Amino acid sequence: MPIKPYDVDGTDFAITARGDVLIMGTWDQLADFTAWSGQDTSLSLGAAVHYQVGDDTGTPVSGGSLFAWTVDGSMEWNGLNLFAAAVGLHADPRATGAPTANLYGVVIQGGYHIIPDKLELFARYEWIDFDKGTTGTVEDDVNLATFGANYYINKHATKFTLDVTWAFDPIISTDIASAANTAGRNKVGLRSDAAGEDDQVLIRAQMQLLF
Repeated sequence: MPIKPYDVDGTDFAITARGDVLIMGTWDQLADFTAWSGQDTSLSLGAAVHYQVGDDTGTPVSGGSLFAWTVDGSMEWNGLNLFAAAVGLHADPRATGAPTANLYGVVIQGGYHIIPDKLELFARYEWIDFDKGTTGTVEDDVNLATFGANYYINKHATKFTLDVTWAFDPIISTDIASAANTAGRNKVGLRSDAAGEDDQVLIRAQMQLLF
């Protein structure tokens, strides 16, 4: 494997910072997205930022700047869990003819044990706002909903998960979205749609074993 010289880099300067505040409970309670029966209330809020300036002769931002941020919160209490996050990414390539990008996203999810420590139902909503200037498409918003269940045989050590994701809008594949795509398929398993197509449905099943 070749070694990359320390002075060959696409970024001149970059900094990332994150802060989290525990409002109630303990950090151990928030180590996962599941609230076991009898668990006391735990609540945390967090935020993070990333800023970088690209090399004038390099990539990924061709001498421009990139700023990304997130604000999120998590709560668990006696079988109920909730999580929400908002994110943004703002890129200014500064290259001739290259458009700036302003992307936003929101995720909200929750779950509840209808059979304590055994059967948990969960739901998630995701919204992504692609910048029209970068996608070149009319459909620049993507809305997705997921519904599923976890069956815990031995908590996280042995569990079965089944979920269904419904994409209300066309799934686009562009240069700005290519980081989430491999051969036309993004990380959640949905294929890029042709013009005017929408309403994809994805069904997943997983068995988890931890040793």
